[in-house]
Amino acid sequence: MEALGVSPDMVVAALQRENADVPPAASSAARARPGAHQGAHRRARQFNDVVVAVRPGGTVRLSQVARIEDSQEEERDVAYLEGGRAVAIEVRKVSGGNTVDIADQVNAEVARLNASCRAARR
Repeated sequence: MEALGVSPDMVVAALQRENADVPPAASSAARARPGAHQGAHRRARQFNDVVVAVRPGGTVRLSQVARIEDSQEEERDVAYLEGGRAVAIEVRKVSGGNTVDIADQVNAEVARLNASCRAARR
């Protein structure tokens, strides 16, 4: 990155630009910018062509300063119930919160989620 005159902030800015939605009234130049996919990145390899910087010697693309791979984030927490994977929910009481009211709301939401999961398995 240093050899190409690119900073981490420039990479972040380029990714934010490329994934921003272009409003319908945006200029045709903004929509037709070479390498711009405007929020359409669906596969990791599409990020290779993201323009990070334009230099007198040429365009610096993300693939020149970063390794792009399709992978999943490393698991940090895992929950199991009866030997199978499960979803864990952590609820913290905030100062001034009504414990009974919050518990009722959490129980109602868990019941809704359970019903939704059962329906999805059918």
